[in-house]
Amino acid sequence: MNEKSKKAKLSALAVALVFVVALVLYFIAAPIPAVSADPSTAGADAPAVNADPSTIYSINESGDTYGSGLDATSPELEPDLISAYATNGSIGYVYSEDLWRAQQPYQPKNPEEATKLMDDRFSSFSFVFIDSVQKQTGLKVSIDVDAANKALRTIIEAHGGEAPFDYLTVEEQNLLAQLIPLDDNTIEIAASAYAAACAANDKSIPVYESDGTTVIGEFIVQ
Repeated sequence: MNEKSKKAKLSALAVALVFVVALVLYFIAAPIPAVSADPSTAGADAPAVNADPSTIYSINESGDTYGSGLDATSPELEPDLISAYATNGSIGYVYSEDLWRAQQPYQPKNPEEATKLMDDRFSSFSFVFIDSVQKQTGLKVSIDVDAANKALRTIIEAHGGEAPFDYLTVEEQNLLAQLIPLDDNTIEIAASAYAAACAANDKSIPVYESDGTTVIGEFIVQ
C-alpha cells in the first residue's frame, strides 16, 4: 500500500469516528420524551393540581360544591362543604369557612398579650377542672384560683399535656392535694376533670346534609 492510499484511509477513518462521536453525543444530550398516560385513566384517583373544583365535586342546589377534603390538592381546591362525622355518628358536611374560622386561634400582638392570653385560658381551664372535681366529690370547698392555676399548670406542663395524671411525683401529688382529697379515686377524678376542662375549650360547628341547610349534628374542632 502506497503512502497516498494510507492517508486516504486514515482520513476516511477519522471522518467516520467524528460521525460516531457526534451521534453518541446527540443521543446523550437529547431529552428523553415524556411518556403520556392514557387520558382515560390518568389522574383517576386524584384531581389535577389546577383542576376546577366544580369538575371534582358534586354541586348542590345552592351551587355549593361538596365532597371529601382528601380530594383537594390545595386549600383553594377544597369543596365548600367538606365531609365529616358528627358527634352523633351521622355522616354529613361542614362548611369549609366554618372549619377554617374554628381552627384559627387568636394571634396575640406582643409577648405581654400572649402571656395574658395564656393566663386567661388557664384560668378558664382551672375553673372547669375545679367545678368538675366538686361535682364528682360533692365537696363544696373554697379553692384559691391562683393556687389552682399554678398547681394544674405545673402538673400539665411537666407531662406535656398528655395524660398528666397517669403518673405523679410526690411533689405533684402534693400540688394535686390542694384541689382533690387524696384517696383511691383521686387519679380517676382528676383524669375526668381534665377531660371536661379540655372539652370545654373545644369548639363545635354544625354538620349539614349535602344541601348545606339541613343540620344533622355537630363537629368538634379541638
